[in-house]
Amino acid sequence: MSEKLCIFCKHFQWTKESCWGVGSTMTGPMMEGGDTQCGKGHAEVHEYPSDEADFRRIILFAQKCPDYDEAKS
Repeated sequence: MSEKLCIFCKHFQWTKESCWGVGSTMTGPMMEGGDTQCGKGHAEVHEYPSDEADFRRIILFAQKCPDYDEAKS
């Protein structure tokens, strides 16, 4: 069994960050995505991680999550 991390859970969702639109010389294009979410609605997992430490804190929620369900490959 692997370490219990949200990234291995069936309910974990991560929206890819993307850039769209031309924008203007003052605002530039729009950014979208980059957020983590739990399909079971755990608020601790629904965030926009700003760095590696933040992402690690989020995915470690699985160690105490009552709904953790490891995805099998």
